[in-house]
Amino acid sequence: ERRPIPQDDPAAFVAENLGRVPQPFEVEVTLAIGSQELVQDMPWLEERMTTQSESATGVLIRGRTTGQVAAQAARLAMGSDLVVTGTSPAAEDVRQQLRALSDRLANA
Repeated sequence: ERRPIPQDDPAAFVAENLGRVPQPFEVEVTLAIGSQELVQDMPWLEERMTTQSESATGVLIRGRTTGQVAAQAARLAMGSDLVVTGTSPAAEDVRQQLRALSDRLANA
């Protein structure tokens, strides 16, 4: 039997709930953009955002692999400067993957 979707917008329901699925890798990044501007462009990030200042927002990125985390970070970096924060092995792996991507793009 079909169940009613808890919201009138199925896409918003899926986007909201996918962000809650636990993942083995979590890395915090800081973006050089205000949280209000970021949430206007990417409302699905709202639950994972922390305002650090008028022009800086922290975002928790999660994924099944550090490659997925790095891909999400690269997507966010297309819109503003990004710094991977933290000293965990996952954060360092994501930093290395982003540096490798930057090097490949610089030589393209």
